[in-house]
Amino acid sequence: MSDYYDMLGIQRNATDTQIKQAYRKLAFRYHPDKSKDKESIKIFRDISNAYAILSNPQKRMAYDTYGLTGKEGNDMIDPLKLFRSLFNVDFTRDLNENYYYYSDFDHYSETRNYPEGTLYEVECSLDELYHGTQKQFHIKTDRHSGGYIINIKPGCRVGEYLLLNGLGNKDQDLIIALKEQSHTIYKRKGDDLYREHTLSLSEALCGFQLQIEHFGEPLSLAYKGIVKPNSLFRVCDQGFPIKRLSSLALGDSQEDGSINRGDLILDLSILFPEHLELSVHNRDILCGLLGQKRRNDDLPKDKPALDLYYYKNKEEVVKEMLEEDDDEGGSCIQQ
Repeated sequence: MSDYYDMLGIQRNATDTQIKQAYRKLAFRYHPDKSKDKESIKIFRDISNAYAILSNPQKRMAYDTYGLTGKEGNDMIDPLKLFRSLFNVDFTRDLNENYYYYSDFDHYSETRNYPEGTLYEVECSLDELYHGTQKQFHIKTDRHSGGYIINIKPGCRVGEYLLLNGLGNKDQDLIIALKEQSHTIYKRKGDDLYREHTLSLSEALCGFQLQIEHFGEPLSLAYKGIVKPNSLFRVCDQGFPIKRLSSLALGDSQEDGSINRGDLILDLSILFPEHLELSVHNRDILCGLLGQKRRNDDLPKDKPALDLYYYKNKEEVVKEMLEEDDDEGGSCIQQ
């Protein structure tokens, strides 16, 4: 078998950058979907194996010292997987059209301030981002027309994007960005998930056990204490998958398959009964169980109590007050 350095056309003292550049140039030339020639496929496999050895410091040192051993020769890597992990792109052919395959998004912008270019947004549901999915679509610009396939890993978030140089309109770059659709139950904040759940008054006072559906799986929850109004509860490690990026990898190391997750935050609201039909005796019992005293016993006998009537929900009043403040602020600016 030929020398690995000769395969890549580099010197034995080549740097890591030079090794990668040499492999990239040859890999794009001899990729099986760019050239169907049998000899090209063999070259592609050989240069991939050469790169896998020379890009790993320990394997390179062993190769430089002892040459190619039988174990290394039989331990061939997957050249296509190596190519995808290194360049995040591959070429496939489907329905006689050229498709460009991307194993995931390359970049992330927390503020969504993408570079200047032609923007194309790929919409994904929260369920798709939770479990992972594959998106296939077609983009046509005045510079390029082609199909794209992106494997979206679990845990991807809004702000991730691909930057394709020179493939947008008017010599711009093409930016393929991730767009998250709203969910009917969950709200996502980073790697945490928020959802509301309503408890009965008895559950809030006496504790509860409940089961909710959590992205296609049942999730059992229990709490023994008293739930006060406006309470948030945390369920550890039941939030969104935390996306893990392969390091070095390039065929040499595998992820252990474990998934770290954020937390699930439950916003528990309490449903109070509209009416409570209790006798005076039972009211006294209830007050006793709650450790409270009926306050009407302390009222003065010579002055009748005034009746209360429901007015509004406090949140409605606060909202109205904020809107009034905004109106007043606007009028001041106009003056």
